This record gives sequence, structure tokens and C-alpha cells, in this order.
Amino acid sequence: MCNRNIIAPSFIATGNSNHISSMHPTGTEYKNTQFQFSVVLPKDWHSKGLVDMFEQLERETYPFTPQSHKSLEERYQEGLEEVLPLFTFSKNNSDATDEKLVPTIQAMAYNKLQISESLTDCDFLQLIQKGIEASHTNGISKLTNNCESFWLNGIHYASQMSHMKTNKIGPIIKQQRFAAHVLKTHVLYMVLNYFDEDQRLQLLDIVNSLKFTGNR
Repeated sequence: MCNRNIIAPSFIATGNSNHISSMHPTGTEYKNTQFQFSVVLPKDWHSKGLVDMFEQLERETYPFTPQSHKSLEERYQEGLEEVLPLFTFSKNNSDATDEKLVPTIQAMAYNKLQISESLTDCDFLQLIQKGIEASHTNGISKLTNNCESFWLNGIHYASQMSHMKTNKIGPIIKQQRFAAHVLKTHVLYMVLNYFDEDQRLQLLDIVNSLKFTGNR
């Protein structure tokens, strides 16, 4: 079974409990009361804590800047105004890094005040890609198809495939990115990292488990 001490912090906002967990036929269902959504963590999968997610986001966004020493409360409030990590699930131990974490899914909320209100979901994915190319973090990501829009479990998503350009010998990490205007004040952004189609389908099951109950 998953370690609940590892899972729970991903759904706690600062010192306030904003999550409700319950057993689910395929794992554990967590409800985030900040954005009023639920998602199912599959049985025997792992979740990163909120502090670890903020540190990862800072490393990927500002690779040449020293790590922040701000409190979790400060990071959370700043995240609400810019980019806030929501959850990171991985099939392997959450303490692992890079390839050993795959398959994994990362979800973030981008404040709409930081981007143009007129951007479509596909425009948003293009904006993210430009940011990745500008920062050159974790190698260079290459898009492999055009942006597509579709409905999944009642949610309208834009999606695009990519993979990491690398000189390493071995399997290449593939990515499928999702964007959706399902939050009232933020854009939902998710990245699925996987090696093969079987892993991608496992991650899509997690995406398919997302349910939004609040005022979008």
C-alpha cells in the first residue's frame, strides 16, 4: 500500500487541511478543496509532498537561481498568484529522480492573470513550449505532433505530444501535455512522462479519474 505520509502533503495548502481522502476501488481518491477537484491515486503508486513539488518547480523554472528559503506558506501564496503545483504521482518511489520516476504525471495550476485571457488551450501549450525552449531545462523538448482538442470524462482538453532531445543511450522519455480551462482563476496544466504506450494508458487512467465539482 502507498505511504499516506508521503501522499497527504500534496493536497495540504500551507498549514490548513484542504484535502479529503477516501478508499476507491482502484486506489485512493483525494479531493482538493482549494480548486474543488478529486483525483484517484492508483494502488501502490506514490505521491510527492508539497515542499518537494515546489523545489522541483523552482529547479525547472529557474535552473541557475539558488533554491528559495521561503516558508511553505509564502511559497503557496506566491504559487496561487503564478504557478501552483497540484500533484505529482509516480509508479516508482517518489524519492527517485529522472528516468527512475517514469511513469509519472505532474499537475499544475497557472494563474490566468499571468497570461492572456484570449489564449486558447492550444495557445497555452505553445506558450509553455516556448518557455521550455528558452530555459533549456532538462534538455530540449521537441514537439512531435500538432495540438489536438478532445473531451475526456466531461472535460475539454488540448493535448500535444513531445519527447526529450538527448544524447543519452537508452529509452527516450516521451511526454503528453494537457491544458484545460476548468478552474475559475487558473489553467490546469498536466504533463505525462512515459516510455511506452502501456505506461501512457496507465497515466491516462489517472487523467480520466479527475472530477471537478466546484464553480469553474
